[in-house]
Amino acid sequence: MARLTAIEFGADTCAMARVAERRGQVEVLDIEMIDPAAFPGGESFTVVLRQARRARKLPRRARVVMWGLPEGSHRKDPAVKPLLVRLESAGFRIERVVSPCNALAALARVRSPRGEGATCWLAINRAGVAIVVVRPGKQLFAHSFLWDSNLGASGSQARLLQRYSLVSFLAPHVKRAMAEARRQGTPVEALVTCGNLPDLRALTMPLIEELDIEVETLDSLDGLIVKPELVDRFAEAAPSIRLACAAAVARASRAQAGPPQASERRLRVVLLAAAALIALAAIGFAWYQRSARGSPASSRTTVGQPTAANSPRPPERPRPTDR
Repeated sequence: MARLTAIEFGADTCAMARVAERRGQVEVLDIEMIDPAAFPGGESFTVVLRQARRARKLPRRARVVMWGLPEGSHRKDPAVKPLLVRLESAGFRIERVVSPCNALAALARVRSPRGEGATCWLAINRAGVAIVVVRPGKQLFAHSFLWDSNLGASGSQARLLQRYSLVSFLAPHVKRAMAEARRQGTPVEALVTCGNLPDLRALTMPLIEELDIEVETLDSLDGLIVKPELVDRFAEAAPSIRLACAAAVARASRAQAGPPQASERRLRVVLLAAAALIALAAIGFAWYQRSARGSPASSRTTVGQPTAANSPRPPERPRPTDR
């Protein structure tokens, strides 16, 4: 099985897993969690990242789930390269970069289908949310956005208030995804959550009450291959490493077509103008032919002037007789 480092990277997370991937199956060999916010200086974070790579024996070959990545972006896009500087400075060779929505779609593919209906997959991090709705063989909806998960985290009932504040903020986005799935003829039957938000399972009941559908939290290692002696050490981080592990099997984003170049635009204008001239010429020729058939020159007459057909014949001369 090919070994690589699967990474989820964003403003609030750097989850890394040494994995072995083959035919859609992911074996987790080791994990490392680093909070970039704890290292405000870019250089200090790079140093810690490099030390973790060496200590955990993480392969240099890496696939990355990048938060803030525009959908359809490619690893070599100019807007993407600056986002990878710290990872590359730490010694990783990035071979693939995908968005959180792409990673969720990959996670949905490797998990066992829940039936013919659609499932909503929700990655909830402290600073970002990704939503994907899929049914077997087709993605129906994808959306990601940044947010502040500390909303409502103050007061005497801070924990309970924050929980329902988060749900009230998330619910409209999830309902929009569910409405889009219904519009395409497949209602959402279940919601699956993962992410690094603390106490993620506490959102289960409020989400059920708000959305009236089944909710499952990926806070176990189900679907991942883990050696028995590592299960206890990895169990607590299970929901936080799901997207990182999905990077190992996620498909590369297709590059979006860019705007046409100036020469292409000029050629397009010339071709359109030529087509318009040809069309006008064809219309004019058709009109001329129709007019010519309806009024031939040989049938024109002048009022008061006899025609050759109607003019009187001259008198015949008497023929001479033989004598």
